[in-house]
Amino acid sequence: MPVGPKSLLRRNGEMNSHTRNRNRPAAPPERRFRGNVTNPAYITQVTQSQYRIPPAEALNKMKMLEHCDRAVINPMFHTPSPDHPSNDPKINEFISVDKAVINFFFGRGVPDYNKIKATNNDDQRSHIHTPPDNWVDQYPLHSAAYEGNATEVAQLLHRGYPADQPDVHLWVPLHYACWNGHVEAVKTLLLNHNCSPNTENDSGSTPLHFSAFKGHAEVVRLLLNHRDIDKFVVNKEGRTPLQLCEESRQHDWETTKKLLKEAKEKPSHIKIDVHLMDLDGSHVVLDLEKGSNTLIADLVQQLQLPRGGLQIFAVWIASQNLHLQMRPEHKPVLHLKQWDSIIRQLTNYNPDTERPLLYLKRDALLTVEEERTIRDPQAIKMLFDECLLNVLKGMYPCNDADVITLAGIYMQITYGDHDPKRHRAGFLNNINLRHFIPSIKLEGKGQSSRSTNWAQKIVNEHRNVTQKGIRDVTKLQTMYLEICRSFPVYGSAIFFGSAQLGGSRRGQGGSQRSPAAFVGVNSRGIHLINAISKMMILSVGYKQGLTWEISSDMQTLTLLIQDGNGYRSLPVKTKQAAIISNLANKLSGRMSPEDQPSTSRANSLQRH
Repeated sequence: MPVGPKSLLRRNGEMNSHTRNRNRPAAPPERRFRGNVTNPAYITQVTQSQYRIPPAEALNKMKMLEHCDRAVINPMFHTPSPDHPSNDPKINEFISVDKAVINFFFGRGVPDYNKIKATNNDDQRSHIHTPPDNWVDQYPLHSAAYEGNATEVAQLLHRGYPADQPDVHLWVPLHYACWNGHVEAVKTLLLNHNCSPNTENDSGSTPLHFSAFKGHAEVVRLLLNHRDIDKFVVNKEGRTPLQLCEESRQHDWETTKKLLKEAKEKPSHIKIDVHLMDLDGSHVVLDLEKGSNTLIADLVQQLQLPRGGLQIFAVWIASQNLHLQMRPEHKPVLHLKQWDSIIRQLTNYNPDTERPLLYLKRDALLTVEEERTIRDPQAIKMLFDECLLNVLKGMYPCNDADVITLAGIYMQITYGDHDPKRHRAGFLNNINLRHFIPSIKLEGKGQSSRSTNWAQKIVNEHRNVTQKGIRDVTKLQTMYLEICRSFPVYGSAIFFGSAQLGGSRRGQGGSQRSPAAFVGVNSRGIHLINAISKMMILSVGYKQGLTWEISSDMQTLTLLIQDGNGYRSLPVKTKQAAIISNLANKLSGRMSPEDQPSTSRANSLQRH
């Protein structure tokens, strides 16, 4: 958008320093501005000898580019200066730049083009804001929005023209409708799911910048009432819509100014839920102060995480078959809106069955060794809650002894000391047992699971924990976590695919079975879990010689597992192959010796 006079004159002064004689006193800034800018909207008479192109052609270019904020052409471009010889390095350096200054007159009103006379009488005229000849054919929706034809806009949207398509200047149709104040066209565009009121052009200006700058109060009102609007947006020059409105003072600028000030002071009523990883299904409700421009970093600031929480936890977006960790600069509202297309891109599942939610979860880049240094009770509780969920869902495959040990600790956390009169075998039934052991164990698909008296063994383990005298909840939670940290898959980011079992050594054939599989990636290695039985298919550490390849279509991740006879390959069909590979590349370089999976499994509390 336009820069202030000081900035303009400073830039122009720098430009002029290359073209004036050093012994000649500097001309006043206004004179230098007139002498170095081909701007027919500023001067009314020009001569052919002063400029590289005919004035009529310059005038026509100004009309065509009036909707751009960079429309001033350097008149010295490839033109020798009378003050310097053509071989002077300073003038050669200057004239190699075609666009020299910002157009100070951008949006200052329409000049009277009738007063601008071309010396060659080549009176080439066109309508204000006339785009290139092929613009209508190339961008019909932009053209309809520009003209304010709401009916045509609706028809084009219905025919599938994208409301968020940028043109060469990164203007979307909403930019044009807002610039010209076409209220009905703006209404029609905003009804489209893909039309964001916060889309930025190449200068970082949004439709709210444009409508505020032009003083279109009703358009500004429409935008401010949109649930996704960012009222605090700034362009690349750090200017807000309110600042531009106060500077330009066009049309109904006073009403526009009032609307912008009221909106800025009014608290946001748009909220978003971030779910916590606990059995209660808890969630926190956060403000979307910047609408769809709200960043993950903005949400995290509202979460009041425990000390060091930014390095421990991250916001994830997840549905049933796709979990993605989000970066601080991501915009969650846009991800939620685009989830259908993300599902199609990264999975083979039906988007209609995938309902995305935001979750606060353990950061995928956090190593076990880093986690062991955490002492904050709130952070430990949050890690414990997430770990408990993963155990109960069967995402941390473990043997029956581990299951009983973990359940005994959780009984102590939940019910306190063992009471022989109350905590008998009948105290646990098929309903509340699911809060203590993985459901896959209760389903009894294995012989050992069917014959196990889970209730009695858990009650006995509860008694053992009580006898050890550990009653501090945080210590008990840490004990639970430490056992789970011995599982190779602990802390993994989970992806989805199908493992091509019965694989072969490189260069050999073999029969194939393809069970659905969870692919776990953590700082230890890559792990495959059967999605049905929840049994571990494979767990290989990076230091065991594990490497991997991605197919050319980016839909197969081939694990290359080193053994005594070379490499054995195990292909995993997944559209998430590139994401898995990128994460594994990051994590494989962050390992510490202590972070390798233990070969012995914890079956009791003796280690504590």
